[in-house]
Amino acid sequence: MAIVVHCLSKVLNFCAPAYQHHTEGAIMRGLVATTIALLLTTSGAQAGAYCEQTIKLAIVNNAGGIYFTTDKSCLNWCQINPDISQAQQDRMYSMLLTSASNCRKVTIYFDSATGCEALPVYSQPSTFLYPGL
Repeated sequence: MAIVVHCLSKVLNFCAPAYQHHTEGAIMRGLVATTIALLLTTSGAQAGAYCEQTIKLAIVNNAGGIYFTTDKSCLNWCQINPDISQAQQDRMYSMLLTSASNCRKVTIYFDSATGCEALPVYSQPSTFLYPGL
């Protein structure tokens, strides 16, 4: 956190004299606020990893839960978060099926991962990226 604050203070000190006009100053303050928000959101406290994987199996059980296995992170079952909207679950399941049926890899992001290591059973991804959509 100290590094982030130190770097931002350098940016602010460097940029402040160049933006004397009110409109430009307002734009600069907006950009700095956005930068701070992004840096604080992505700095140190959160772990997470994107990993390109092959979907091996994808199922929907009789209770409506969506589960899948992959060649890397989900050697045992991972699941789609049942608390997200039905539309989001449908999109994620569609990506799983499309990836598996076309033998194409999908990039999956897990908040709890630090790499492409095998994750605990029923880990829940937060993002799927399918190439070519």
